Amino acid sequence: MSYLPPPQRRLRHVVCVSVRNILPKGGHPKPVSTKSSTNLRELSTTSKNAGTLRNVLYDTFISFHECFQYDKPFYITEISYGTINPVFQDVHFTGTSLSRKITFSLMVWVRESKPDRNDWVLFKRINLKLSFLNYLGPTLEKAEKAVKDVRNILLLNLIDGWYYYPLESNNLIALSTDGIQSDKLKTIKSKPSFLKSKELKSCSFDQIIKLSNVKFSIIDTIGFKHKLSIQIDHLISSTFRTNSTQQIEAINHRLAYQYAPRVEMLSRENTSLQNIISKLRTNCDRHRSLIRNKNTDTEILAKVLHSLRESHGSLLVRIEEVQEYVSIQKSRLIKDLSAIFSITQTNGKHHEHCMFGLMFPHAKISSSNFQFLRSQELEINALLGYVVQLVRLLANYLRCPLRYPIQAFGSNSYISDPISRLKGSRVFPLWIKDGTVYRFQYAIMLLTKNVKQLMDHEKIKSIEAYHLLGNLQILFVCLTNTADSELNFKPKLDLEQLKIHLHTQNTQSLIETEYN
Repeated sequence: MSYLPPPQRRLRHVVCVSVRNILPKGGHPKPVSTKSSTNLRELSTTSKNAGTLRNVLYDTFISFHECFQYDKPFYITEISYGTINPVFQDVHFTGTSLSRKITFSLMVWVRESKPDRNDWVLFKRINLKLSFLNYLGPTLEKAEKAVKDVRNILLLNLIDGWYYYPLESNNLIALSTDGIQSDKLKTIKSKPSFLKSKELKSCSFDQIIKLSNVKFSIIDTIGFKHKLSIQIDHLISSTFRTNSTQQIEAINHRLAYQYAPRVEMLSRENTSLQNIISKLRTNCDRHRSLIRNKNTDTEILAKVLHSLRESHGSLLVRIEEVQEYVSIQKSRLIKDLSAIFSITQTNGKHHEHCMFGLMFPHAKISSSNFQFLRSQELEINALLGYVVQLVRLLANYLRCPLRYPIQAFGSNSYISDPISRLKGSRVFPLWIKDGTVYRFQYAIMLLTKNVKQLMDHEKIKSIEAYHLLGNLQILFVCLTNTADSELNFKPKLDLEQLKIHLHTQNTQSLIETEYN
């Protein structure tokens, strides 16, 4: 790997970070709980008391910040457990917006490596400039050997080797207990002589000598490459050199005799391919003429289609008018039925209705056991006869085939069940008679299903199932809500005229298609 000059060092060149010989100068700092505060600035300004110096192992991690912005880290390393020489590998800054930074800040966080300790404290805060780094060696072993007697020193591994940061820099805090108690920057009083350095503007002497050797090696390689190319050209020219023209003629004759059948075969194939190409050109010309004719037919059909679309739009408008007219007529019929089969509330109660003065006891009939007087039975039978006639007329006017057919015979009406799997007769009486209680209840259930079918057909929500008169009253109200002004509406085109118009348009379009 080539050496990086100091001005060219960037944050993206940092691949590993290490802190060596972690040992507090004034003692182990009092931990600060991270549960009460998650702000890095609060952690750095608390814990002002120091304990007794102890040789312990630490859990460590490092946070990277922009210069003097200690509250917002842009990168946090993994946690190194139980060591005083943590190494943080696989540090990647490439691809980020800060990868070209030269200066940044580091904050080292430690805690005692004990199971019951969960509190992190700020151990070291460094404002770093990469051009101040001094080279130690290509491997971590050589770097450790150079700084083995120095405590609390920061090592950085760039792409060309390991570097240390000089401790006498005013940007470095040697974080003992005093460093945690104050935010002011402090310098180290006792420091090795090799740590005294300044910002480097160029490579060292050893690096320059190595770069010079590399330059000479490149020059030698280019010269050797040129010499080899001359030798290769000489070998090629000597290998293919002929002594006389007779050898050349003999070679040509041998090649002509050897490849003559192949040349003849290729000429025949060329002739056949020329014939195929001429046929393809003829077919292409014929297809072009057909496409031109098709385009003409397509234009004619497009004109016919455009006229059909215009007539289709007018027909849709007329169909909507007819449908509106049909809806109004349906409302008129339902209104007439509601006037004929008048359903009213009894005694102002909301859930009790009567028809022709007859009330349907839906609550009592839905029970398992019920008994009525003979006069009450006759009234119920007569009321059910009216209801059956009304349901049959509604199904006819609303075009809704009933799922359970009914036969209207006044107070002796019937209803049949062709769907269910039953034994015996499928016809059930809609009148009360001794011995037919259960069949009567089943018939009432089928009649309520027919009423619900009519309401579902008109998208109307029903109330209680056995409440026949109440459901019919709701159906009347929902279907007769058309205003009186709409009842005088008359369509511009009746159905018979609409059918004649459609038939004429279809016949005209077929004639035009056949003619074209």
